Amino acid sequence: MSPGKPGRKPSRPAIGDLGSATILGCALMCVCLVVGLAALALGELSAARAKLSSAADLAALAGAEHLTSGDPCPAAQRIAVLGGGRLAQCEVEGGDVMVTISGDPPGLVAKIVTMAGAEPPTIEVRARAGPPP
Repeated sequence: MSPGKPGRKPSRPAIGDLGSATILGCALMCVCLVVGLAALALGELSAARAKLSSAADLAALAGAEHLTSGDPCPAAQRIAVLGGGRLAQCEVEGGDVMVTISGDPPGLVAKIVTMAGAEPPTIEVRARAGPPP
């Protein structure tokens, strides 16, 4: 009996339960880590897509600006490269310039996909712009 509490025996955990809270805590930390990395990767992917989308809009506008003076695609190409992408397609349809810009996924997404044994996907965005008024 313990000297401070008369009549009570000190409680001991059952032998099979020793360390189970540690294992559950480690498992919970691993789950939190995986969920956090997935959220970070999706955030990176969303930011990269938004950046390429802005570059595509600007490339289409630059191409539309050069529509009356000749070939709009070199101007769209320059803007696409400055925006961090590659001009995958540039065509003139009617009075509009349509561009498709592609880019690679950001670092964390590419590493995760490569570790899984797959080829990283390419991000593609499209934009359309007409001649200035």
